[in-house]
Amino acid sequence: MIASHRYQAEYLLMLLLLGLGYPVTAFSQPVTEPPITALAFLPASQQLLAGSQTGLLRWKWPVERAPKSLPVQLRHIHDIATWPSGRAVVLAGGTPQQEGRLVCLAWPEMMQRWNVRLADDALYSVAVDDQAGLWAAAGLDGNLLVGRLQDGQLLHRLSGHSRAVTDAVFLPGGGQLVSASLDQTVRVWDIASERVLRTLDQHRGGVTAVALRPDCDGLPVICTVGQDRTVRFWQPTIGRLVRFAVLEESYGLDVCWLADGQHVAVGGTDGKLYVIDGQTARVVSCREALNGWIYCVMATPDGRNIIAGGNGGVRVMSVDNISP
Repeated sequence: MIASHRYQAEYLLMLLLLGLGYPVTAFSQPVTEPPITALAFLPASQQLLAGSQTGLLRWKWPVERAPKSLPVQLRHIHDIATWPSGRAVVLAGGTPQQEGRLVCLAWPEMMQRWNVRLADDALYSVAVDDQAGLWAAAGLDGNLLVGRLQDGQLLHRLSGHSRAVTDAVFLPGGGQLVSASLDQTVRVWDIASERVLRTLDQHRGGVTAVALRPDCDGLPVICTVGQDRTVRFWQPTIGRLVRFAVLEESYGLDVCWLADGQHVAVGGTDGKLYVIDGQTARVVSCREALNGWIYCVMATPDGRNIIAGGNGGVRVMSVDNISP
């Protein structure tokens, strides 16, 4: 089932992250099977998108009724990125050991703009830089791919991670990317030269997600979560670890910044949603969200809600209700 010893850990993690072999536990409405592994919010049309092993789901906001299933030529959707301009969405996914693929859909027409096969292994994450016209995709084969949003054309293959790449974000100003990997490192890349500029190696376990602080004055700030149960805040362009928090009972699978730019929300393997102060690294709130692993978290653009996806479906929580 697993092709080689080298990738055994990556595939075992992927199977866990996708919820394969785990019972789907009923929770609050709406409940979907299998687990939700990707989320995106479209402010202009007030819609919530979610991806899973079986495809793409759409809710009208606020989430009250059962979702509508949307036809797309991609199963095992691992991530969803939206163009800030609202013109399109990009889906990342594929099947482990078989293929990794990106699909771009015009929005709201839902017409396929392009569909490209990029790897022999699944793509786990996708990010877009609307101003630069680029996408970046993280692959289970250890590569970070960069291409053109207009037509999906692959432009750069950034190699250097020794294990699966789990997440990536563009840094402000264009030209640089930050990647997270199961090889326990966070790397800063120059896209044009395909070179590693910095390697941040303080994590003591695989790094599962990275998020860029929004509207940050001065040096960019990112937050990473990993299997060492830490939540770390960095200034990546100078290679500085600013501070970190430790989760007592689980580790984070995904992280997002709240609209205030000061706090992050972390979805844990214990089904809890943690809110952490980025200035002090203090866990200011911990609430039960789902009855199972939380694979993805996001904050709504208006700053009022945090959405968690995973075993049992989707849970929308008011920021007021999870504040200390």
